[in-house]
Amino acid sequence: MTRLAADGIPKEDLHFVFIGDPSLAETGIWPNLVTDLDGIFGASLTNTLLNDLGMAGVLGNVTPDDLYPATIYTLDGDGVADFQPDFNAGGLLDPLWNLFTTHVEYLGLTPAELADATISTDHLLTYVDIPNNINTADAWLGAVFEHGAANSGLLESLWNSLELYFTNSF
Repeated sequence: MTRLAADGIPKEDLHFVFIGDPSLAETGIWPNLVTDLDGIFGASLTNTLLNDLGMAGVLGNVTPDDLYPATIYTLDGDGVADFQPDFNAGGLLDPLWNLFTTHVEYLGLTPAELADATISTDHLLTYVDIPNNINTADAWLGAVFEHGAANSGLLESLWNSLELYFTNSF
């Protein structure tokens, strides 16, 4: 958003939609990860891990509320958008587990499950907070098998990322 604004793109020309926004100020993973990992591993190891994984460019990012309109969908317990509450409740394993479970479920939600969402606004941001009173198994299975997660190249891209990380080549 900041790059587009710097390039002079008018806010009337764009509307962003985030599904599990990692840059939510209070709850997202990017603004909170460094502090949380510093508490577990210490600043030196945290810095090494995050730099080696190539994450330095996104750390601390917060979705701006004054540049472009955006609709942000957040499923309660999402390990990306709801990282901080998950971390506070169960340490690092809770948001990691929820990354592979709850975060995937967005694609399997039904219109009826979305109808129970709470909608609020803050400047140009519209938040759609989805309660976790859904059939999580159906949502996860629907996302993986009916809506493309299993055949979207996800597993291949994860393998390629690991290969690049460990061998520095493809």
